[in-house]
Amino acid sequence: MMRIESSPEKGSVCQTCLRNFFVHFRRPYKIGEPVAADYNGEFGFDWIRDEYIYPLTIIDTDENKKDTVIKDYDNVVRRMLNHQFDSGRGVFINKGLYLPAWLSIFATNCPGTLGSDQINSQGANLDLEIHQSPDDDKSPLTDDGTILIFKSSNPCLKISTFGRNQQAQMVEEPLANFINSGRIAEQLATQRRFSYKKKKAINIICSGGTLSQNEYILVQAKKSGKIQNVGMLLVAKNKEIYVIKLVMV
Repeated sequence: MMRIESSPEKGSVCQTCLRNFFVHFRRPYKIGEPVAADYNGEFGFDWIRDEYIYPLTIIDTDENKKDTVIKDYDNVVRRMLNHQFDSGRGVFINKGLYLPAWLSIFATNCPGTLGSDQINSQGANLDLEIHQSPDDDKSPLTDDGTILIFKSSNPCLKISTFGRNQQAQMVEEPLANFINSGRIAEQLATQRRFSYKKKKAINIICSGGTLSQNEYILVQAKKSGKIQNVGMLLVAKNKEIYVIKLVMV
């Protein structure tokens, strides 16, 4: 059973301590932005938007006050994720601090009609965001020797970073490569979040076979012999492809 946990030694900065942060996968396009040249809806991607869990949007125009889209989001989303991911491979969320995103892609380089040689043939390019935990955000993250490990739960689910086309089941990258664009401060209602954003940081491809069950990409942080789970991307099974015939009238 997989558990996403915060790093130890909360709030401390030392030579051997792991800092307290989470890694989030994000789609390379946000509504209102120019459409990315390499993304036109070729893969499915869903995540918990900030307005779902922070009071940023006016929901009830009569009351004219900002509220969260999802009520009691921690319990609601936790139940939803555990139900969707498969009962025997539960996803545990650490006190609601980490909510993984979902990716849905076609398989490629596989025989028969289960995959596609056109859609997702180059995989899905995703952005990465690193959010500092509120209990460890007084100082920015630094190049302190921390390594991020990306692990796939299925050999057909392959990972590449920064356009290097490794297509491996496990890839290691220094944390420094994801935070060198600088720290961003975002005001989310009464909470201030400090984060780092990296465009096209990772590519996920399903190649050589299909996924018969939901799989995942696990992210771990490693420093001075300590390893901590800090992120996850859930990947939907793609062994069954449904064809819908539309007749335009």
